[in-house]
Amino acid sequence: MAEPTGTQESASFPPELERMGVTSGAEIDIRDLDTIREEQQIDIYLYFEEDLARESTLEKDIEEYSDVPDFERPFIRLDRFLQFANESDPQFAHRLSDIPLVIEILAYGELFQEGQAGTTPYVKGLMPFLDELELEDVPVTP
Repeated sequence: MAEPTGTQESASFPPELERMGVTSGAEIDIRDLDTIREEQQIDIYLYFEEDLARESTLEKDIEEYSDVPDFERPFIRLDRFLQFANESDPQFAHRLSDIPLVIEILAYGELFQEGQAGTTPYVKGLMPFLDELELEDVPVTP
């Protein structure tokens, strides 16, 4: 029999996250999510594929993609994404002021991770597709 791995993923969020606007269907700027991640000591996972994000659970996805390097998976932890983006493009943080990256919040859960006592709470969000970003009003800076 499998050992329990955490709480069931759901669209219900703890009150402290709800007070911060983190609820199912909310759209939150990635910079605000990073602040929430730090303040609440919670993992936030960003998904790049809508169907997978909506139809699967993080636990299943971590298991299914366990042999795939982090940066080749269809999801990534927010802190790792931001670290990679900032290392790849030193202007990334500045660009977010011109083109906000808004994440759709999908679910909340808790995940058991080997080597840790207890579970780690997480939020699952969906990254926008590049063609959904509103680029018409973005000023062009040389």
